[in-house]
Amino acid sequence: MCFLVDTVRSSNTAFYAAIAAILCIQRTPKDSLREALNREIATIIGGLWGMTVLLFEKNIYFIPCEILRYLCLSILLIPLINFSVLIKQEKGTFLMCVVFLCITVTHGTDGSPPGFWSQQDC
Repeated sequence: MCFLVDTVRSSNTAFYAAIAAILCIQRTPKDSLREALNREIATIIGGLWGMTVLLFEKNIYFIPCEILRYLCLSILLIPLINFSVLIKQEKGTFLMCVVFLCITVTHGTDGSPPGFWSQQDC
């Protein structure tokens, strides 16, 4: 299905979608759907946190020193982890953190932070 949708969309991201689909496979279809939902929630939360940081950097203050910026991004994982526990999404904590870092590190120099929603390279 991932490759079929990719062929129709011509986005060249089927490989990553297929990996995500495989990672959701569980013992039963019901468990697989639950895992997929957990991954989707985690991805959305990590993406929103990442976009918030990018908007802050673009509109308020961008840390010019790359190492200091990476340190700050790493520290920002702490409230994200705490938030995942607070909303009882502990299973998705790792994915929230991965998506957050993928967005903030990969798209830190983009002209328009919300523009990463339409990009496919993360």
